[in-house]
Amino acid sequence: MNSKPEPKDSLRTAEAAALVALQVNDRRGAYADAAAFGDGLAEELRQRPAIALLRARIRMRQGHMNHASAALLETDIAAASAGQRLLLQLERASLRIYRELAIRAALEEAKAAFDSAANIEIDAGDRADAERVHVRVLLIAAVYHEISNEEAHLARDRLPAIAARLEQAGRTDEALAARFTHAERLEAPDARLSSLTTFSELALAAAQPGRAAEALIAQAERLLASGSPASEIEVCLARAAELFEASDHIFGPVDVQRLRARLAVEREFAALESLDACLEAYLRIDFPKGAMSVLLDLSTLSHQRGRLKAAAAYRRRSLEMAETCGMGMMRDSARSAQVDLVMRGG
Repeated sequence: MNSKPEPKDSLRTAEAAALVALQVNDRRGAYADAAAFGDGLAEELRQRPAIALLRARIRMRQGHMNHASAALLETDIAAASAGQRLLLQLERASLRIYRELAIRAALEEAKAAFDSAANIEIDAGDRADAERVHVRVLLIAAVYHEISNEEAHLARDRLPAIAARLEQAGRTDEALAARFTHAERLEAPDARLSSLTTFSELALAAAQPGRAAEALIAQAERLLASGSPASEIEVCLARAAELFEASDHIFGPVDVQRLRARLAVEREFAALESLDACLEAYLRIDFPKGAMSVLLDLSTLSHQRGRLKAAAAYRRRSLEMAETCGMGMMRDSARSAQVDLVMRGG
C-alpha cells in the first residue's frame, strides 16, 4: 500500500503547470530556459518528485551533471510513489557514471533498486520507464566493456517492447527516447539507418519535429563516418534544419552547423575555425554537452593535422569544462572515444 501524502489541490495544479512548461522547453532543446524556470520554482514545487526528476533529466541532457544531482537531492522522498523512488534511484546510479565513471557501482545500485522493488506494486508507466533507464545504464557499461556484448544486445533489444508499454501508459517522450536509443545502438549500418528513418517518421507523427530532426542528425553523422557522398549527407542536414526551424529548436541549428563544418573539414580539408564557431555557439546557449563533443572533435583533428599545441589546448579546455559541469568521465583521456559515444547517444 502506498502511504505517500496527497498534495493539496493548489499544489497539484501548480505542479502540473510546471511540468508542462518544463516539457515544452525540453522538447525544444531549450535547456537553459528550462533550467532557469525550474530553479525559479518555489521550494515546495522543486521538492515534488516528478519535477525533481524532470529537472534532473533536462540538466543531464544539457550536460550539467552537478546540477542534475542537486535537483535530485531536493526531492521530498516522503511524497514519492514507489515507482518514483525506483526512478530516482536509477537516475542517481546513472549519474554515478557521468560524474565519477563508477560503472560497477552504478550497475550494483541499479540491480539493488530493482531487487528492492520486486514485490512492490508500481505504476506500469513508472516500471517501464525504470526499465528504460536501466537499459541506458547497461548500454553505457557496455561501451566501457563492463558487461559483455551479448548482455548489451539483450538489453538493447528489450527497448521496443519497453517503448510500446510506455506508449500505452501515455508517456510519449520516454517512449521516443527508448526507440531512439534502440535505433542508435543497432550495429548493422543499413539496419541503423533504416531504424533512424522510421524513428523520424514516428516522431513527426507524434508532433515532435525536433526529435525527428535529431534522428536526421544521427543519420548524417553515421553517413559521414561511413564515407557516404556529401550530397547524401546534405539531404539529411537540410531536412533537419527545416524541422529544427519548425520547432523553434535551440541547439538543433548548431548541430546542423557542426555537421556541415565537419563535412568541410574532413572532406575538403577546410580550416578548423568553422568548428570553433560551433563551439562558441554551443557555449552561448549553455549547452556544455555539445561544446564538449566539439572540443573532442577539435582536439582530434588538430592532432591529426600536426597542431599538437592546439590539440593539447582543446583537451585542457574540455577537462576544465568537464570539471565545472561534473562530467568526471572526461578525465580519462585514454577513453575519449568512449566518452564521445556516450555523450552523443544521450
